[in-house]
Amino acid sequence: MQEPAQLLSAERRQAILAALARDGKVVAARLVAELGVSEDTVRRDLRELAAQGLVQRVHGGALPPAPQPGSFAHRRETASDAKAELAAAGVRVLGDALVVLLDGSTTNLELARRLPPMPVRTILTNSPPIAAALADHPTAEVVMIGGRLDKDAQVTLGAGAIDFIRSVRADAVVLGVCALHPDAGLSTDGLDEAQVKRAMVKASADVIVLATSDKLRAASPYVVAGCTLPPPTAANGPCVTGQFISGAVRVLAGGQPVLLIGSPSVCTPTGTPLLTLAAQPRVIGT
Repeated sequence: MQEPAQLLSAERRQAILAALARDGKVVAARLVAELGVSEDTVRRDLRELAAQGLVQRVHGGALPPAPQPGSFAHRRETASDAKAELAAAGVRVLGDALVVLLDGSTTNLELARRLPPMPVRTILTNSPPIAAALADHPTAEVVMIGGRLDKDAQVTLGAGAIDFIRSVRADAVVLGVCALHPDAGLSTDGLDEAQVKRAMVKASADVIVLATSDKLRAASPYVVAGCTLPPPTAANGPCVTGQFISGAVRVLAGGQPVLLIGSPSVCTPTGTPLLTLAAQPRVIGT
C-alpha cells in the first residue's frame, strides 16, 4: 500500500518542478488546486524539494534556487568569457563615477582588471583579490574595507565593514549577488554577506549588478534589495539591448550574460523588461 503513495509523491514533485521551470515560481494555493491535494501536502513536498536543493522556499510558495557558488578559485574558472564580457560592459557603465564601492565577486575582479587610467577613481572594496588586482593600477586609489575574512567568498564581513561603509557616499556600487528574481529581489546565500551588501546599496547613488544568466529568476535565502516588475509603459519596455529607452533604462548584453542595471529597469537578452530595483530609482549614465 505504500508504493503507490510514494509514486504519487514523486509525480507531484515532478509536476511542481515542471511548473517552476515553466513559470519561474510556484504558488502553494495554486498547486493545491492543480494537484488536488491538501495545503499540508504541498508544504511537505516543497520542504522535501528544498532539502534536496531543488527549490528555494518563500512565503506562499517557492522559487528556483540560486546556483551553488563553490570556492572563489573554482568560480574564477567558471564562465570566464561571459564574465569578461560583462566586466567590459560594466566599465562603460561606470562612466565618470569617481568614488566606487566594488563588492567582491569573480566578475567584479575582471572589471577591476579592466579599469582604465582615467578618470582617476577611488575604489573601496571588501575583496582582497580585487585590492591586489588594483595594486599596480596607475591612478586608482584603493581603500581596503576591513573586517572578518570569509575565506570561501574572499570578502570581508562583519560590523567593522558595515560601519565603514555607512561613512561613505559613493557614486556607484558594483554589487555581487547570487540571484535575482522579480518576486524575491536581489539575494545572496549568507546573512553576513547580505548585511554588507545592503549597506553598500544604501551608501551608493547608483547600483550596478553584473550577473550571468544562471542567476536570473533565481533566489537565495537572504534578500539584499527588493525588486518590482516595471509597469507596462513605453519608458521601460520593450527594451533594446545596449540602448536607452526614453532615458529610463540602459541594458548591455552579449549572448547569454546580462548586465543588470539597478536603476530603474532590468531587461533580459531578448529585450523583455525583467525587474526594477525598488531601492534605487535613479538612472545610470546619460
